[in-house]
Amino acid sequence: MNELPVGIQTFREIREEGYCYVDKTSLVARMADEGKYYFLSGPRRFSKSLPVSTLAAAFAGQRELFAELHLDDRWNWSRRSPRLAPPQRHRRLRRLLGRALEQIQARRTTTRSTPASPSP
Repeated sequence: MNELPVGIQTFREIREEGYCYVDKTSLVARMADEGKYYFLSGPRRFSKSLPVSTLAAAFAGQRELFAELHLDDRWNWSRRSPRLAPPQRHRRLRRLLGRALEQIQARRTTTRSTPASPSP
C-alpha cells in the first residue's frame, strides 16, 4: 500500500510522489458543471487546500496528473481556469475586519468613559 500523504496539501505532489489518493475527481467535474460559486469552509488547516489544488490542476489542463482517475477521460482539457480566489483576498478581508473591529471597540470605549447624565 502507498504511503499516506500526511501534511501534503498539493494534488501535484500527491500524484507525482505516488502517495495514497482516494479518487474524488468526479466531484471536481460535478462542481465545474453544476455550480456557479462555492465557498469552501471548515476548520483551520483542515481539508480545503487539496480540493482547491485539484481544481486548479484540472483547469490548468494538467492531464498527466489525472491519469487513471475519473477525470482523465471525462474532462474537457482545453477548458481553462475560472477565477480562483488568491490568498491576498483573505489578507485584505482580514485587514478590513480588523479595522471594523477597532472602530467598534473605540466606540464602546468612548461610550463607557462618558459619565451618565444625572436623573432629574
